[in-house]
Amino acid sequence: MNQIVDEESLKPFIPKSEDPNYYRLDEGIILRLYPILNNLTLNPVQGDSVQVNVQNIIATFVPKKLRGTRSTKSYSAQELQASIEIFDMAFTTIIEDFNEYEVDSKQILSIKTSISQISKCKLFNNIGEPIYLVTTAVIAKSKPKGMM
Repeated sequence: MNQIVDEESLKPFIPKSEDPNYYRLDEGIILRLYPILNNLTLNPVQGDSVQVNVQNIIATFVPKKLRGTRSTKSYSAQELQASIEIFDMAFTTIIEDFNEYEVDSKQILSIKTSISQISKCKLFNNIGEPIYLVTTAVIAKSKPKGMM
């Protein structure tokens, strides 16, 4: 069990569940989004509320027949935006659940990262998979510990 305690403004938390979300794109491509809560910061404006900092790790599972020419280049944000071939792709949610964190002895924080938009680029990564630009939104809720 990891407990993260840092500076005065950071709120300690213990991860209770951290599971990835899965989405199906066209042509059988699966996208995995793994949200990781980096820290909780006390909101200076609203006393005991917290602001969340979430980092998303995204992976795609692309059939070999859909792969292109491998590239080892690191693309800039401008290059990726300019290379979009499909904007706002349709996708189906396979699994998308809340992850839970014990914030203190009284509170459980639940966070869900949802995909709001996926765009496909004409460019490929180092194993020949198309590069996708993914926009997400974080949904947070809290409840007293021990409540169902």
